[in-house]
Amino acid sequence: MRIQTQCVLTASLLMMLVGCAHKSVERTVSADAVGQPGQTRQVNYLDSPMGAGPHSETTPSGVLRSAVVDEAELSSLTESEVCVRYVARSSINLDEPLSFYEVKLNGNPVTFDDEEVSVVDHFYSGRESVFAIEGVVADTFNALNVTRPTEQSYRVIERRAEVCGPRSTTGRELLELQIPAGPMDATWGQKFAWTVR
Repeated sequence: MRIQTQCVLTASLLMMLVGCAHKSVERTVSADAVGQPGQTRQVNYLDSPMGAGPHSETTPSGVLRSAVVDEAELSSLTESEVCVRYVARSSINLDEPLSFYEVKLNGNPVTFDDEEVSVVDHFYSGRESVFAIEGVVADTFNALNVTRPTEQSYRVIERRAEVCGPRSTTGRELLELQIPAGPMDATWGQKFAWTVR
């Protein structure tokens, strides 16, 4: 499996923005493996190349990052059509219905059918603030923060669906997903590619 990130330099009238395309995973599979559970499976994380803060989906300390890993696999392949099963796992902050995603299969806009939704809570130990105080005396700043251990939960929404579209003419099947946002806001997305031999 190969992971690649492609960067593009774009200039606007008054400012220059440097942005990278969404992270892509890619693998070569045999045509016989298509439709066999796990044989064409790939995993990836949502990322936001232009966003502030973390550029890839993460979890809090105490929760494995794999709790938010997304999966895609080729479910069927004919001479004219390819279908992909997709599983999205997102924190409640990033969760959106799959029908809201901008999805392309081999460059063609497509939509997901029959979405199944489930909720998974991951429990972990954390700390909560009990008492916090800050103050400035003359030219000195003082702060005090008292915390205690607490049980916390991290909610992950899992969405499963399948999407179909026209086959590639090159033998490289490409699924591109993006959660749209405002013009200057971060967009989250990812890409999966399979070369079928």
